[in-house]
Amino acid sequence: MSEIWLNDDENDDDAFELPELMDFVPEKTDSDQTKLSALEERLQTNSPLNSRSSPAIDERIFSKIIIEIATIINEVIPNSVIKGIGPAFHECGSFINFSINENTKEIQSVWFFFGLAIFICDEKGNENASINELLLQLWIKKIQLKLHESGIAQHSDIVIKTNSFKLVFEHKNIPAKITLLFNASEALKRSQLIRLYTRLCPNMIKIGYLYNNLILTNPELHEFTNASLCYLIIHFLQQTERIGILHPSLIQSSSDLKINESISNPSPKISTDSVAFLCYGFAKFYAAFNFEIFIIDIGKKELCFWTETDQSKKDAVGIRCSFSGKNLGKSISLKCLEKFVQKMKEIVAAFENGKEAEAFPADIEEFAKKPLPPKPKK
Repeated sequence: MSEIWLNDDENDDDAFELPELMDFVPEKTDSDQTKLSALEERLQTNSPLNSRSSPAIDERIFSKIIIEIATIINEVIPNSVIKGIGPAFHECGSFINFSINENTKEIQSVWFFFGLAIFICDEKGNENASINELLLQLWIKKIQLKLHESGIAQHSDIVIKTNSFKLVFEHKNIPAKITLLFNASEALKRSQLIRLYTRLCPNMIKIGYLYNNLILTNPELHEFTNASLCYLIIHFLQQTERIGILHPSLIQSSSDLKINESISNPSPKISTDSVAFLCYGFAKFYAAFNFEIFIIDIGKKELCFWTETDQSKKDAVGIRCSFSGKNLGKSISLKCLEKFVQKMKEIVAAFENGKEAEAFPADIEEFAKKPLPPKPKK
C-alpha cells in the first residue's frame, strides 16, 4: 500500500524577471466557432463537474483535534498564536487524503490532513521575530513528547530545514495527519492571499479540489504542492481577464487576526464562470503555456520572463512567492512539468469529447461519503 500526501512545503529560490516586460497573447484555436460555442454552453450549464465538491469535513472531529493540539501547545508556549494554514484556511484544495492499493489502483483508506501555523508572540500578541532557534527546537520536542504522552500522536517526526521548523504526526485515534509549522510567516501570508482570491472567484475552491485530486492520483505529478497549484489557478484567472490583481499589502502581520479586504485597482473583476468551464480553460491555458520563457507572478498584470543570464541554472518552473520572491516551483522537475503539460492536453481532449467526468473521477467523494472508520489498533 502506498500513501500519497500533497504537502505545502516551502520551496525557496530566487525568481527573476527581465527589465522590460511584454504582454503575452495566448494562441487562439482554429477550431470551428460553432463547436466552441456549443462546448462552452454545455460546460457552463450541463457538465457533471459543476456539481462536484470536496467531501464536507466533520466539524465535531475537526474541533476536537484542534482543541487537543492547542491545549498542549499553549502549555509549552504560553504566548503562542495558532492559525490554520494551507487548505485548512483558504479551502482551495482538500482536507481529505487517501492511500491506494498498488495492484488494483483502488482507494483503500481515507484520512484528514491539514496544517496549523504556530507563532511565538510577546505578551501583547506581537510576533517575536528573533526567537532563539535552539529554544524553539526544545519547545517543539516538548510538544512532541506531550502529544505522545497524552495519547494523541503516533508516528511523529520533527523536520528542520533552513528557516523551517515542522512537527508532523499521525493522530492515534482519529484518521488524521497534522503538520505543525512554527514561525511560518510567509506560508501563512500566502494562505491568506489565496483565500482573498477565492472571494473573487468562489469556484476557485472547487477547481483547486478537482486538480488537487488529479495530482494526488497521478504520482508523476506529486512534485506540485498545494501552494504552487493555487498560484497556477490564480495566474490563469488573471491572464484570461476573469479576476484582477490583489496586492500583498492587503495581508497584515502573522499574529493579526484581521485581514484588510479592500482591493486596490479600482473595480475588482469577479469570475462567474462554471467549475467545468474554468477547469477546461485551466487545462487549455497550461497545455500551451511556455514555462521555459515565463515565470508565474500573480502580483503583476504582465508576464515575467526568466533572465538570459539565468538560463543555465534556472528551475523548470518559476512560481514567484508574492511575499519573499522565492520560487514555489523549485521542487518541480522538468520530467514532472512535461507530464503535467501532457496531462493538460489529455484533459482538454477529454472535455472536447464530453468525457471530463472520466478525467476527474469521483472515487474519492464516493469513498468519503462513508463514515471515517476508527483507526485500527496496532
